Amino acid sequence: TPGDADSLFKITQPGSYYLTGNITGVAGRHGVEIATSGVSLDLMGFTLTGVAGSLDGVSVTVNNSQNISVVNGSVRSWGDEGVDLGTMPSRGCRVEQILAVSNAGNGIAVGLATTVTNCSAYINTGHGIATNSGCAISMCTTYANSDNGINTGAGCSVSACSSGYCCPACSAP
Repeated sequence: TPGDADSLFKITQPGSYYLTGNITGVAGRHGVEIATSGVSLDLMGFTLTGVAGSLDGVSVTVNNSQNISVVNGSVRSWGDEGVDLGTMPSRGCRVEQILAVSNAGNGIAVGLATTVTNCSAYINTGHGIATNSGCAISMCTTYANSDNGINTGAGCSVSACSSGYCCPACSAP
């Protein structure tokens, strides 16, 4: 799907979408913008790599979106969040098998009543994984994020996760 002034690719209709290759970001733009509910985005094991001044790797830009899935790939080096389903709070979503590394904001940010499963978030400037209320985070790993490894809202559950931190001033973990 073609992009617009603030995204390389923009999804405006519900449905199932997948990547066919790696994506390299552009300053001032999201990698993939989701502007509707009912979207399943499979990264198919590919990587979305940001550049200086880029926005989010994957971003929901419509308030109160629901039933969005982002699965199976990597987001790294974006100018803000790697995966952002939380700034314009979405609900009832799923993030699974995502590797979020070296993003300038949170690695993964989600809205209400969302599941985050089997994800890893390393060396992000914000939280590794940040959630709103009523979320379930399981089998995730975070390490060396500048803020909390996992930061949750009220009524969330965290199970079978590992979270470690190394002071940014340290030369070794």
